[in-house]
Amino acid sequence: QALGFDSRYFAEKRIRQDYSNIQDAARYVRLIRGHSGPIHAVDGVIARISNLLANDREGYRKHVVDDTETPGYYHTATIGPMRAGELIDQHHFPKEFKHYLAREAESLDPEDPLYHPKVEVSLQTSRASDSVRWEDRDRVGRELDEALLNLLRWEEFPVTEDEIEDDDRDGGDPPGGRGPYVEDQYFKVETKRRQRRLLDDPTPELQSRQETLVMRHVVDGFADSEADVLEEWVSDGGVSAPQEVADSTGYHIETVYRAIRALEDLVEHRYGELSLRSHHIAQKVTEYVQAAREKAEDAAETLARTLEHKVGLELSNDALLEWVDSLG
Repeated sequence: QALGFDSRYFAEKRIRQDYSNIQDAARYVRLIRGHSGPIHAVDGVIARISNLLANDREGYRKHVVDDTETPGYYHTATIGPMRAGELIDQHHFPKEFKHYLAREAESLDPEDPLYHPKVEVSLQTSRASDSVRWEDRDRVGRELDEALLNLLRWEEFPVTEDEIEDDDRDGGDPPGGRGPYVEDQYFKVETKRRQRRLLDDPTPELQSRQETLVMRHVVDGFADSEADVLEEWVSDGGVSAPQEVADSTGYHIETVYRAIRALEDLVEHRYGELSLRSHHIAQKVTEYVQAAREKAEDAAETLARTLEHKVGLELSNDALLEWVDSLG
């Protein structure tokens, strides 16, 4: 009706469910500008979802951060069906989590709802393995509701009637809404009793578990082949197949496979393609590799200087300098 269509065209009895499918769907709220920072912060929930749930190479991963107009202007994280179930149990549809402002927001008055950002969860049909059928609409609505409500709750925004405070909306606040929420033409700050699950934020546990996996390897120590395979991995985003890793490192292919088996809790190996289990694991492995390289270089430099001092070797004229440089 808002778009000028005759709503009778969409009456239940006129829709052929066996032919119809859902192309787009979303749930959103509008938050008071300046209150939504925890959503789009560097360590906020959108970044955590992207880093902890998105595989380093396998499948589709997209994390967009655009602060060109203003902080939080356009931040999104997209996860596929497999990761959707890891974030919220029993979820199956691919989703995009989004915090964004209208293009013209900077020129608007704070009393205009469009001055304030949206926080949204939308269905990503282009990332679904099959068409999303019209008969799945209730399930789609439930998943979007739960994803949005939990996203807000994980950053301590109120989502129930008891939690949302009433206020008079004066003193420069937007005139319509309750608590941190701003009403607009389509979104009203109204509560309704529904069967929707509110769950604990899984990302701190995921982060702790993934960091523990990496640290266990660090403490136990990587074999030379394992360390070299990891270094090649994180330094060259184009290397993803075992044979390519073998060619790049000079190891026999069986040595590479042994390294993969030793690193199986960090690595996914599917259809000849290798990937680290999450972007966060990739970041931690990269930090370890860089730290290990710097430590080795520092140790080699210290050894060389000690030999120069005690034995009288001239580094500038000695093969030792070439050896030290080669370690870098």
